[in-house]
Amino acid sequence: METYLLDTSALTPLVDQGHQKHHETSARIVALGSAPIYVSVIALAEMQYGFALYEKFVGSILPDADKMMMKAQAYPRLDISNHTASAYAELKSTLAKHYLPTPKKEFRKQHVGDWADQFTGKALAIDDNDIWVCAQAREMNFVVIAGDKMNRIRTADPLLKYLQIT
Repeated sequence: METYLLDTSALTPLVDQGHQKHHETSARIVALGSAPIYVSVIALAEMQYGFALYEKFVGSILPDADKMMMKAQAYPRLDISNHTASAYAELKSTLAKHYLPTPKKEFRKQHVGDWADQFTGKALAIDDNDIWVCAQAREMNFVVIAGDKMNRIRTADPLLKYLQIT
């Protein structure tokens, strides 16, 4: 039986009953049956950031934020460890090898999202937090559950186990 790890793009519609993909996401999670499902501490941090951002701009707490966070925290949490750091370094270097012409700093910008594919010249648009979540999954041999495709990561690392939920 596989073990799963929730990325923010799957977690958000799962815990937000008002989300347009809530029912679809919930049904996909229920279909996994009794398989263990963890939530990445990165996904929890991204949710907290979204709630804080809303509050700072709107001046009030997002309705149901506490309820959504409680639902998210009901899943066992997978933290970052020194082993995750090694998996992250391996995955990020795999992305660099796959997409960059050389490891030189002129091509290797600080943020992976700013890196350009050596063949197309287009920005990779990979979020560093997605790399962290995928590194956690690789470290533990879990399947990442995500609402986005993560195509660039999956192309560079075909061993990443992945389930697109929405």
